[in-house]
Amino acid sequence: MRRLLLYTLLVLLAVPTSFASTMDEGIAAYQETNYSKAIELFTQALSQEGVTAEGYYNLASAYYKNGDMGLAVLNFNRAYRIDPSDRDTRFNLQFVSSQITDKMEETPKLFISRWFDAVSHWFSLTTWNLLSALFILLVAIGIFLYFRGRSTTARRVGFYGGITALLLTLLVNIIAYRSYHFAHEAKEAILLSSIITIKSSPDASAKDIAVVHEGLKVETLQSLSGYTEVRLPDGTIGWIPMGSYELINNFD
Repeated sequence: MRRLLLYTLLVLLAVPTSFASTMDEGIAAYQETNYSKAIELFTQALSQEGVTAEGYYNLASAYYKNGDMGLAVLNFNRAYRIDPSDRDTRFNLQFVSSQITDKMEETPKLFISRWFDAVSHWFSLTTWNLLSALFILLVAIGIFLYFRGRSTTARRVGFYGGITALLLTLLVNIIAYRSYHFAHEAKEAILLSSIITIKSSPDASAKDIAVVHEGLKVETLQSLSGYTEVRLPDGTIGWIPMGSYELINNFD
């Protein structure tokens, strides 16, 4: 693994062995501090090879080094959506997000909702699906032992083991659903314009509600007349120009 110094932060450029030479060329350009070229090559690699967490991670690192804070936040978010279990991605996303201009407290969630969200990020969606399949298999084994076991002990193990596996299957499926929803959520976006005025309606002459800056995550609600209605992290709702943001999920 190759580690590169990102100001006060060590950022690991992910180098999957299956990637074609375009990604390797991008890494070489990054190491030579030619960040514009690295951005071009990483973008090309993502287009050629398909979307990967590693590709978006590398692209985000190059954007950060190039001074494009909004695009760095956007692409770290994309990498995190694909693989929320990666600690380097999570750490660097928190790092770059801490440097944006707007610091807004998010609308609080219920504890159980926060807990399920946190647990769902322990593994990727693929891993949760595999765990679900494993527990379903254990349920089947438990049923088999209960009905076909040749001893009382085997039937008891089948009964209690099957019940436990069934409960774990239900829990894992709930978590897998949260993980799926997180990976495929299509409304969250990152602001990319340096300064954006939030309007009370989709009209340039409408009342100004707030001023926000690039890198802020918002939830898109609807679009009308060249404007998009968004919800800010603190719950404020208003309208921004359609070209001032980009959706995080661009790979479904």
